[in-house]
Amino acid sequence: MKSRDKAFTLIELLVVISIIALLLSILMPVLANIREASRRLVCKTNLYGIMQSVSAYTAEHSYYPPAYLNNSGTGQITHFSGILAKTGFNDNVFHCPSIPSGGLPPMNTDYNNLEEGQIAKSQDIIDLQAERCSYTVNQAIFPEDNFTYGLNGTASPSRYVAAGRVKSTSMTITLTEWNPDWRFLDKDGNCRSYLPVHGFCGISTGSNNRYDLNLVRQDSEKVCLKNGLFRQVTTAALSEVPTPNRIKPSRLDWVGRNHGADKELSCFAYADCHVEENTIFDTVKTFQWGKMIYSIKGGSRVVRPKYN
Repeated sequence: MKSRDKAFTLIELLVVISIIALLLSILMPVLANIREASRRLVCKTNLYGIMQSVSAYTAEHSYYPPAYLNNSGTGQITHFSGILAKTGFNDNVFHCPSIPSGGLPPMNTDYNNLEEGQIAKSQDIIDLQAERCSYTVNQAIFPEDNFTYGLNGTASPSRYVAAGRVKSTSMTITLTEWNPDWRFLDKDGNCRSYLPVHGFCGISTGSNNRYDLNLVRQDSEKVCLKNGLFRQVTTAALSEVPTPNRIKPSRLDWVGRNHGADKELSCFAYADCHVEENTIFDTVKTFQWGKMIYSIKGGSRVVRPKYN
């Protein structure tokens, strides 16, 4: 009598499949954490590299670079990434792997580089900016291109910031990440990824431009004349889950929360060149956005709210 070929029974197969499924359920989160840790490391390494370039720039020029320059008469924007790229950096240093496509596109860019729904402000212009940029700067240190009083409504003109003027460098943020959704910066379909962020607002509460610091007038309220022009943003002004259509958001809502198991962490570079992960709320609680708004001429004293 011939013996039957040995084979697995249905129960044995089900047991093996169950064991494999159990192992996968254990390993997948571990692998996901490893991938996330790798992305965070790349992001932090990029920020460190950018800050080394910033340090080289300040050593040569004695001041921090601007957040951007608007090339008069052309509408072309020269972004800080375009300025630093002249030091020989590859575009990839401005890409965070946790942000789709490597970052946000410029406002004026090639048609093929636009996000869905985005409209190039000027179709015949290409901004001098990294093709995709995941990072933005702190306006308290990197000035906006508003250096002339009265130009485009400028009431608090910008100025370049000498490197030695920044106090508490280990506690002062210089760069951080964008929110990956370009619509946070949307204006008429344009992605304004050249803009900086900051942790301040004007004391005047009646202005729609209270977070556009160059448009805050020193004589807008008596309290401004008595106590200073700006105050630190408090945690109450931050959104737990920011949305693009929020009315009068803090500019810190633009900062990307791109890391961690619950996507609550952001990467920050500091004026002493170190890089760390933190929550936006903690950077406000210990207030790491500057002792003052160094990049604004006059009236840049900051009021610290008693309830902060």
